[in-house]
Amino acid sequence: METQFELGTVIHATLRPQDLVPAFLERLHSLEPETHARLLTDFRCIALSDDDPWWESEDCAHFLNEDLFDALNNCAPDYVYFGSHEGDGSDFGFWINWDHIGEDIESGELIELVSILDLPNDHNGNWLKVKNKHSVLNGGTVSLMNRNAHKKWESKTIWTVV
Repeated sequence: METQFELGTVIHATLRPQDLVPAFLERLHSLEPETHARLLTDFRCIALSDDDPWWESEDCAHFLNEDLFDALNNCAPDYVYFGSHEGDGSDFGFWINWDHIGEDIESGELIELVSILDLPNDHNGNWLKVKNKHSVLNGGTVSLMNRNAHKKWESKTIWTVV
């Protein structure tokens, strides 16, 4: 059985690279071990002491803000981004991009339904399962589902928000 993508906080209440880099690398290792290994080969920062000057360098800033953020964003499923939480700039994790979902619902690119039974037979790809008939933009439990049209009654859950 496939597991859902884990949304939410990776680390919070700190902006220190000494704290962020190891936490981000740990999550990256769990999601993409090959990318993690490549980044560790390129940047040997794991064994540094807390007061090493590298933590305040441009190399560290680039590694953190470009390489790690890009790698973690590349691991995120559709409609999810890696970054700081809208309400707390020191809460880093994987968050739903509600604006993108709203735009795709408005354009018809993304369907929101209560049941797979309502999904058009020819639909192939993502759709939103919304419990209690609440719109995704107005709350309720929402799951991003994906269906391969060849398996009419099967969809896998990508992520769920309650």
